[in-house]
Parts: sequence; structure tokens; C-alpha cells
Amino acid sequence: MLAFGLASVQFFPFLFDKWTEIYVDLPKVESDSLIFVFPQPPINEYKPLIIPKEMIINDRNMSLYNIGGTFSSYPHRLPEYKRTQKDSIKGRNFIWKHWTEKKRAYIISKWLDEGVSCDSHIFIEPDEKGKWHIIDKTLCNFRAAKPQFTETEIHFIKFKKADELDYEFKSNTLYLALFENEGDEREVKKL
Repeated sequence: MLAFGLASVQFFPFLFDKWTEIYVDLPKVESDSLIFVFPQPPINEYKPLIIPKEMIINDRNMSLYNIGGTFSSYPHRLPEYKRTQKDSIKGRNFIWKHWTEKKRAYIISKWLDEGVSCDSHIFIEPDEKGKWHIIDKTLCNFRAAKPQFTETEIHFIKFKKADELDYEFKSNTLYLALFENEGDEREVKKL
């Protein structure tokens, strides 16, 4: 009886393996190279939003603006941060210089993070009354959410030192904080 009991211990795992196997018909590949298979990212049910440049620029005479080009910014926890850090500093300094000297300027800030990419079109210019402001037109495309387009009017900017709440930046680094009005507590944008 003991022998039958020991044999069943060996026998039942075999049956379990046979009954639970799933056969998959994989394509045959004849190659000496390694083959890597990567899972597909989640399919975005929303298509990226593309805004024509004419809608961004509107009726502005761009020959009156100093063009700063494009600078990219990555949060400090991503590997690309070091590569874009100098680029970000140049972009911030371009904005600061034109803001303080009251010169018309246009620059694009690209911000990338996991699952989101944003392009901010930043215009430094006087409004119809001659008061200087920044118009920030931002288009964000998300991996799993509807794209967003926002337009913000900014009247005050300053450099701030990052603390532990400014997760995008390393602590004690300077970033450019944009506010809708002087005296506001909440930053509209951080560059």
C-alpha cells in the first residue's frame, strides 16, 4: 500500500502538468542572431492632437520676434535629464533676458515625462495696452488620456530654488516660475 501511495505522488504532478499545458504555435526563425521580444505599450484610444502652426502664431508678425528655437526639459529622475539640462538653462535664460529687457521673443519648450509630451509655445510681447506679458500656448498629448490644449496669460516670472515639492527638478537647482499675476502663490508653469 505504501508503494502505491508513493507512486501516486509522482504520478499526479505529471497529470497536472499535462492537463494544464497550453500549446502555442510560434513562428520558426532560423537565425544566429538573438531575437528580443518587447511587449507593446498600451494602445492610446486618443489620437495625438496636432495644432497647425498658423493657429499657434495667429496674426503675429514673427519678423518682430527674436526666435529662441526649441529647448527640451526632462524631469531629473529620467536618464535624459543630464543631456537636456544645459538646453533647459539656455531656454530659461533666453526667456528671462527677453522678459527683463522687454523684447519680443518666441521659444518652444518641450517637456517629456513617462506617458506625456507637452509643447509650450511661449510668446513674450506687449498686450494691446502696451503691458508686457507672456502668452503660453501648451499642447499636451497623453498616452492614456485625451489631449489638452491650453492658453495662459502670464504677467510675472521669477527664478526659484527647487525644494522637495518641486519633483521635476533636483533640490537646490534654479528654475523659472511663471505666475498669472505678481503676488500669486501658485505657479502656472515651471521651466
